[in-house]
Amino acid sequence: MFSEIQIDAYFERLNFKGQVCSPLEFLNELQGLHYMHIPYENFDILNGLALSLEAESIYQKII
Repeated sequence: MFSEIQIDAYFERLNFKGQVCSPLEFLNELQGLHYMHIPYENFDILNGLALSLEAESIYQKII
């Protein structure tokens, strides 16, 4: 679905260092970093823009 370059860009955006052992620790770390580095906003809704759940659209919005 996503290329290695896109995944690397996502981890860079989150400032993820990759020092996690178990899958649960990995998910906890990603969730915490996402909360700290990717602000939630819904200006598109306020501006009347259509929302897309397509992977590429979401990637462009986050990265």
